[in-house]
Amino acid sequence: MNPKKYLLLLLLAIPVFSLFAQNDYCYRDSSYTAGVKLIDGGAARNSRLCQIEELTGRVSYTPAEVKEYGFKDGRIYYSKKIRCRGDSLQVFLLRLVKGKTNLYYYRDPDVKTFYLEKDSGILLELPRLGINGQKFRAKLADLTADCPALADAVKLAPYSDKALTELVRRYNGCLLKPFPFLKYGLSFEYSISNLLLPSGIAPEEMKQLRLPSSVGFNAGVFADIPLAMTQFSVHTELSYGRSSYAANNLTSTADMDFIANISSLSLPLMLRYSFPSKRVRPFANAGAIASLNLRNESKFYEALREENVITVSDLISSTLIPRYQAGAAAGAGLSLNLNYRNSVFLELRYTYEQGVFNPGTLNTSVIHFISGINF
Repeated sequence: MNPKKYLLLLLLAIPVFSLFAQNDYCYRDSSYTAGVKLIDGGAARNSRLCQIEELTGRVSYTPAEVKEYGFKDGRIYYSKKIRCRGDSLQVFLLRLVKGKTNLYYYRDPDVKTFYLEKDSGILLELPRLGINGQKFRAKLADLTADCPALADAVKLAPYSDKALTELVRRYNGCLLKPFPFLKYGLSFEYSISNLLLPSGIAPEEMKQLRLPSSVGFNAGVFADIPLAMTQFSVHTELSYGRSSYAANNLTSTADMDFIANISSLSLPLMLRYSFPSKRVRPFANAGAIASLNLRNESKFYEALREENVITVSDLISSTLIPRYQAGAAAGAGLSLNLNYRNSVFLELRYTYEQGVFNPGTLNTSVIHFISGINF
């Protein structure tokens, strides 16, 4: 056949294959039907019935009548015989992983459980807690003992479809990668903060002052929440710190003094990426930060000398330190794994904040040197 005709047939076939690939289907003993309209009844009902919307109405098929059926979003249910709570049942199992070892999910109104299927074709149930009291992680450790690279991941995996799906995929390739899990712990920081003058701030005399930096020590708690079993996570903290500032400007006729005392609670919320290295893991994060200044005192005095008379006046009637602040945060650092769960980290971070409801107040920029440990 002419090569041009081959190419033409291929181009015509692509839309047809795409149409079938994107449609629901149902595979019975004697027929395969694509383009049916499946009814998604939820995980529990889908495990018992294959429901199809036909011209005459809704038709339900049992696992004895249908070998498999699949939704256009990629979910495929297989008719399988299982043992659950001591009973032998024929049900539909949702396949989560296909490979050297398959992972299936079963759900009914009272039970949520998983099944592993290796080369032998035998389904091995993985309940949260076995009849003999064996927890699922202990059974997983036995079933995956031929892949030592997975040992730490098995200890961390929660009993969920996303976590076990990722775990079995790694087992099929025997991949050694850090397993995402919820981290929380304590953080400690050394900070160097500066007050910044926004444009248009009053009084104008503030521009004559050179505001020094303030050094402080902060402490807090943090949580690092993985996103969809990836190396990305949402990192948030709640820290408490204090800072004090003092500035003076002396001329031949006047002496100006500025003092400020701040105690604040800060809440950064950032997106973090951690490189998937084994023990030492570089990371970078960026996002937003908000602060509540529990103490926001500031005073600005001017002492005028005229002959032998000194007149002291207050140049501001309200504080120049805002009650509420918000801004941006970005940083990078290194995390060192102590064992499969615990780690310590060091981070260099920069934050910039300005007043939320007080546009005429001072802004803040801070360089943070942060360390912490997770439990």
